Amino acid sequence: MVDVAPTALWGGVECSVVRIGDAVRNQIEETGHRARADDLAAIAALDAAGRVLHARESTYPADAQTLVAVLDWHAERHPEQVYAVLYGDHDREEELTFGALRAQAFAVAQGLFASGVERGQTVALMLPTGREYLASFFGVLYARAVPVPIYPPVRLSQVEDHLKRHARILANAASVLIITIAQAK
Repeated sequence: MVDVAPTALWGGVECSVVRIGDAVRNQIEETGHRARADDLAAIAALDAAGRVLHARESTYPADAQTLVAVLDWHAERHPEQVYAVLYGDHDREEELTFGALRAQAFAVAQGLFASGVERGQTVALMLPTGREYLASFFGVLYARAVPVPIYPPVRLSQVEDHLKRHARILANAASVLIITIAQAK
């Protein structure tokens, strides 16, 4: 049996470390054969060579410290890969790619900057789960602000009551802006 050391990350590269001599020795033992002199010499040479790295580019952003860094990492490496599949009216599927999400989030961030939102301020999000919510959430993060998600009302006719009930949350969070559906204006 080949003994593989735990996977490690070195400089952003995912590596599996295998001691080659041990791997060959184990394979010989598994066959039930006794090692011949030339087998032993080969094993010794492999042992002397040290460790072999089987490396491949990491498939995840191991060094990312923020959600924005994770999105950036994916959008730069595979912008057309699907980030989320969203279900709209009549269970219609809509794919949202990393690249599209980042582009839309940048647009939201620009709108927030134009509205005077500053770093560290809170921005409430009262949107149903979907493309607009995700773009707004990441847009707030790109603007270096803090998103404050609150659920939208079940019925549009309840928007005013809903906001009154959430007034304490909004006041406590000191939200300077709310991103919501057009009907809530």
